[in-house]
Amino acid sequence: MLLILPVSVFSQIKKLEIRMHNKAFYDVFAYSDNNDTINVTQFDPWVELRDLKVSPDSTYFFYRYKTEGKAYRLVTVNLKSLKKVSEIIPGYGGDFEWNLNNQILHRWGCGTNCANFRVYNSNLEEIFFTLSSGGFIYSPDKTRVAQFNM
Repeated sequence: MLLILPVSVFSQIKKLEIRMHNKAFYDVFAYSDNNDTINVTQFDPWVELRDLKVSPDSTYFFYRYKTEGKAYRLVTVNLKSLKKVSEIIPGYGGDFEWNLNNQILHRWGCGTNCANFRVYNSNLEEIFFTLSSGGFIYSPDKTRVAQFNM
């Protein structure tokens, strides 16, 4: 699997990707403007990586990973320093994405006509949670959400 994401031209980092190397390792790699390659995660073999996404202002990125037999973890990283900001176990799968307020939106299903919605800040602190029996719809910039109930 190869996932390449462009990064703002104002950043030292010009590209991020999840890359397999040495036939057993998946890691997040950052490529700088001066062609340095940095292995950001340095995981053990066969760690599963998902959802590498850069924040709208190119300040942070997040990824999800899991080791064998363990739960997925969500990690935020400062894009300039490549230092981990925070790491949590969200407790559920589902979809993760940034909104224009540098918040991570997490939504997941819980059965027929059942959906959950959670919002984290860049430190992965939960700032909002709700459960719906009908679903959600976002505004185009994903800064507002409407909840439907049955």
